[in-house]
Amino acid sequence: MAIEHNTPFAQGAMEQPAIFVNRFQASVNPVGLLRLSAGEGFGKERPVQFRMAIACTKEDAIELANLILSLVQPSEASPALPKTEG
Repeated sequence: MAIEHNTPFAQGAMEQPAIFVNRFQASVNPVGLLRLSAGEGFGKERPVQFRMAIACTKEDAIELANLILSLVQPSEASPALPKTEG
């Protein structure tokens, strides 16, 4: 999987609804796929409402983590996450 930031989105990518999430859960299944679930937390009064989930390989999860870090920490390298070939 090759991920590039600050490039034009593929047709249809921006047509999808964007949901607000502030809670995440991650797990690895027996065959090694990472599952990342995202939801919205409303405080102690209401439980988290999970909105979406993705499943991907370890390598794709590293690419996603590197992409997110490059957007939120553009001037800092991420030595903790290995680079993968796209």
